[in-house]
Amino acid sequence: GASNTFSWHPVFMAVAWFGWMTYGQLAHHADAGLSRADARKSHAALMAGAGLFAVAGYVWIVAAHVQADASQFGLDTSTIRTIHVWCGYSCLAWLGVQTVAGVLKRQQLELTGQRAYTWHGDSGKLLLGAAYVTMALGFWCQMNYTSSGWNWQLKVSLTALAGALLGLRALPAAASTEPVKPVVGQNE
Repeated sequence: GASNTFSWHPVFMAVAWFGWMTYGQLAHHADAGLSRADARKSHAALMAGAGLFAVAGYVWIVAAHVQADASQFGLDTSTIRTIHVWCGYSCLAWLGVQTVAGVLKRQQLELTGQRAYTWHGDSGKLLLGAAYVTMALGFWCQMNYTSSGWNWQLKVSLTALAGALLGLRALPAAASTEPVKPVVGQNE
């Protein structure tokens, strides 16, 4: 429940990755109906929100582990929890790299009009896929050492959501039957 410090970790991480980050990537899709300039602004704002929620999720799990006197590194626990922990740290570090690259990419574009860090988009898609897998692993971990965590129906549902989102990221986008029309008066 809400009084359990750990409970806030999955809440903040789900909002960060399922919510903010997924929508942040979708801002660049042609069917979002945004000009390129507006898509970049939306992407930056949504990714900033994702980063803040991911950091908050990390802070909550650190606090929960301090309260329980548990390892911050997934030591002396189940294999699935250790994998979840190390995948989580990898995703957070990768998010840091993506954040720096995104800021530098935008600065470069604004200062010179030149595109830089062209790997940033593909890297972000891979990061989000890795985060979906990391969350799916976490759904199946024991939440503490006295209970088995969420009921199996919720675990299956959340895992299916992560799998569906991963599948949507992995499948190539369907080709549009109509050409994308530029928005008159908007900066491209």
